[in-house]
Amino acid sequence: QHEQIMSRLEHFAQSKDPDLSAAAQKAAAFLKEHYAREESFVLVPLGLLPLIAKREVSNDMEPAIAMADRTRSALPEFESDHIKITSLMNELIDVGKKKKDQELVRLATRVAAQSLNDVEVNQPAAILVGDYIRLRLSNPR
Repeated sequence: QHEQIMSRLEHFAQSKDPDLSAAAQKAAAFLKEHYAREESFVLVPLGLLPLIAKREVSNDMEPAIAMADRTRSALPEFESDHIKITSLMNELIDVGKKKKDQELVRLATRVAAQSLNDVEVNQPAAILVGDYIRLRLSNPR
């Protein structure tokens, strides 16, 4: 998803329209950094959910504990990021409406919704994955 979003934003950033280009460039630059952080330590533990759902926990999952702890520590920064993302997407929505560009409006709306999902679901879930692995490794059944 991140790659697809970045590709579309980069497309809009190359627009000849200065308002559209500037708003898309600003959003793309911010999201690039944000997504890199998310991908390095928030999303990795979520990849373990199918194994955890099968009650398969092993010592090789231990790095997810540190990633979850890092996610927990970064929650205030991520909350700030997501407020900024919402603001940037609202700016893109406004430009899209002025230019009657429904594709841009849909993209910005989707990114804003995804950002809210990160705050409400992905980040808490990553933390829970780490906590669960910690608990299971310290207390094997």
